[in-house]
Amino acid sequence: MDKRIEPAAGMTLYDKVMFGEAFRLDDKELLAVVAGYDDAGSLERLCDFCDGDLSSLAGKSGDAISKAGRMGRRQSARVAAALMLAGRMAPQRESPPGQIKTDMDVMALMACEFYGKSQEELWALYLTGGNRLLEKCRISVGGTSAVVSDVKIVVRRAVELLAAAVIIVHNHPSGNVEPSGDDTELTQKLSQACALFDIRLLDHVIIGNDEHWSFLKRGLL
Repeated sequence: MDKRIEPAAGMTLYDKVMFGEAFRLDDKELLAVVAGYDDAGSLERLCDFCDGDLSSLAGKSGDAISKAGRMGRRQSARVAAALMLAGRMAPQRESPPGQIKTDMDVMALMACEFYGKSQEELWALYLTGGNRLLEKCRISVGGTSAVVSDVKIVVRRAVELLAAAVIIVHNHPSGNVEPSGDDTELTQKLSQACALFDIRLLDHVIIGNDEHWSFLKRGLL
C-alpha cells in the first residue's frame, strides 16, 4: 500500500498541485509548474512581454517564448505545448451574454469555470435589475454542505454590490445533475434570506458534463 504524504506548511507550487490545491494557483503559477520552475517569479519577463495575458502566447513557437521570457529551450517548449493543449481542450462556447435571461445564458457564462474540475464549486452571479452581470464570484469549494455559511456569504456580497438579483451555480463532477438534499436546502434558505433584503434569487443551476439542471425551469423557484 502506498504511503500517504500529508501536506506541510510552506508548500511549493509543485506540492500544492500534488495535494489537490491547483485551483488556488493563478495562471502564472500553474504555468510555472508546467515549465518546471519552483516559483512564478521565473515567468516575470514572459508576463511583462504579454502584459499579463498568457493566453495571447497560444500558438507561438517555443523559440519565440524562449526569447521573450529569456527561458531555457526545454522550459519554453513545455510552455508552448501546454498553451496549445489548453486551447485545444477548452470547451467551445459563444461570447458571454450581456444579460442573463435564461439557464442557457448561465451555461454560456459558467461552463468554462467547471471544465475538468474534480470538486464541487459553488458560484454566485450578481445581477442588476435589468439582469446585467455585476460580478461572478466563487463562494466555496468542496460541496454545498455548509449551507448556513454559504448563504451568509452570498447574501452579504449581494448587499455590498447593491445587487437586485442573484443566481447560484455549482457543478456535479460525477455528471449526474439531479439535486441533492443539500442543494435543495441551500436553494430554499438562500431564497428566504435574499427576500429579507428585497433581492430575488432567480435560479440555481447545477452543471454536469454535458447537461444541467435549473430549479427555475423545474418550477422549484
